[in-house]
Amino acid sequence: MMDSRFVRLAALLAVLSGCGSSEPDAAASLDDVLGRTVTLQSAETRAFLSARPDGASKLMDGGESCETVFLLADFGNGKTGLRSLDGLWLSAEDNGAVNVNRDGRFGWETFDIAMPEPGSFTLRSYHATYLAVVDGTVGQAPGETAPAEAVWTIRPAIESIVSSCG
Repeated sequence: MMDSRFVRLAALLAVLSGCGSSEPDAAASLDDVLGRTVTLQSAETRAFLSARPDGASKLMDGGESCETVFLLADFGNGKTGLRSLDGLWLSAEDNGAVNVNRDGRFGWETFDIAMPEPGSFTLRSYHATYLAVVDGTVGQAPGETAPAEAVWTIRPAIESIVSSCG
């Protein structure tokens, strides 16, 4: 059962507590981002992960928007999940696709989060693949260790973006 920290109120609390950053290059630690509204930016392409209205995920240039803000849930023991402001979970499908279309969170919507260096994060799926930029889109990359295209910059979402997403 999901607890109350996964409702839209989390976005408002993030703004009120000052976790949002207006500094685009501010590196975040794991404690800075878990349980907060965040954006994910590819360290390689600088494009943002976003949720399309049809449930697919995509890369988006041009900065933050309501489509690029997610709650980075903290499930403990290095486990996390990404929930859009529409309440849908990001899922790593068994065919390599990545979608934001799940009402509930199960294995495919849970990721191991690691911080290979300050300000850089990787998300490893249930399928032992990494959330990555693959052929110019969001996909999954296999490997014992995360390849360069699977490294993300995760930051608290900019306050003005979160407050405008009502």
